[in-house]
Amino acid sequence: MLTRNTLLKTYFPHRSCSPGLPVLGAVLFNYLLAGCASESEAPPIPAVMHDHDDHGHDHEDHSHDHPETFAEAVSQLTAMRNTIRDGFANNDEDAAHEPLHDVGHLLEDLEGLAEKESLTDEQKAALKSSVETLFNAFGDVDKTLHGGEGATYSEVSEKIDAALKTISDMVKPGDAHHDDDHDHADHDHADHDHADHKDGDHKDADHKDADHKEETAAEGDSAKKE
Repeated sequence: MLTRNTLLKTYFPHRSCSPGLPVLGAVLFNYLLAGCASESEAPPIPAVMHDHDDHGHDHEDHSHDHPETFAEAVSQLTAMRNTIRDGFANNDEDAAHEPLHDVGHLLEDLEGLAEKESLTDEQKAALKSSVETLFNAFGDVDKTLHGGEGATYSEVSEKIDAALKTISDMVKPGDAHHDDDHDHADHDHADHDHADHKDGDHKDADHKDADHKEETAAEGDSAKKE
């Protein structure tokens, strides 16, 4: 800890530390102490959150539905890419703004879900590189959107599309249509019910036609006998 004698010996080595020291020494001492106190009390400067580790945005500000499977994450990522792309194409930055922030969190989800997939080492390396490309590309677009030096969407669109295709190709064909299968199943079930209903109607109609023919035949026989 700095003391008065230490400071005076440092800045005035040839002077004794007697009560008769010049006033300048005391002023210097008080100035240095005041400076140290000011530095210790100064609030820390917040870091700019735009690198890959922080993913650029506060998690509290934006949210999205977390996917449960790798295929679902890729599907959501494709939908986000389309929304962002169309927003800039239509000069509607507001439409692209929120998904542009959420895409970073979705990429985190995708990386975690990919670990559950049976990917080869080559696919894992390609996935990591593609995710990094998407982080950087969308991050540059976001910088430009907020007035920084980044890139426009059109300038990085080819990179985004290529990286997304690489990731999409890793989805197993059966998983890619899993959600659609549920919808189709419900639709088919309704169709089956409708078909069964029609079949029943046909059977009832056939039964009525037979009854009508029998009644007509009976009436004819009765007329002949008379």
